[in-house]
Amino acid sequence: MRLLKVAGFILPFLCLVLTVYCLADTVHMRQVSGVVKYIDGQGKGIVVTADIGGKEFIVGAIIDNRTVISSRKEKLSIGDIREGDRVILRYLLENNDLYAKSIMKR
Repeated sequence: MRLLKVAGFILPFLCLVLTVYCLADTVHMRQVSGVVKYIDGQGKGIVVTADIGGKEFIVGAIIDNRTVISSRKEKLSIGDIREGDRVILRYLLENNDLYAKSIMKR
């Protein structure tokens, strides 16, 4: 009987730990500050390059309806972002795809 009580406590705890571990392994938030090199004509993708440690770092991300686009002062649309603009791109790695969470024009 005592073994069932211990198992009843430990089993849900192990399930919670396993769930958190699996979610942490599939979703990663990152940020890069750089220059816009390309924007998809339909506004569905962006490529940003940054110089990190003397090497060029290239990030391409999908833009969807959840992406927040802004400047320091106001909310913008994807049409306000141009190639050559300096931006801070926050992106999410989800199931092997990169999704733009926010794009802030500097």
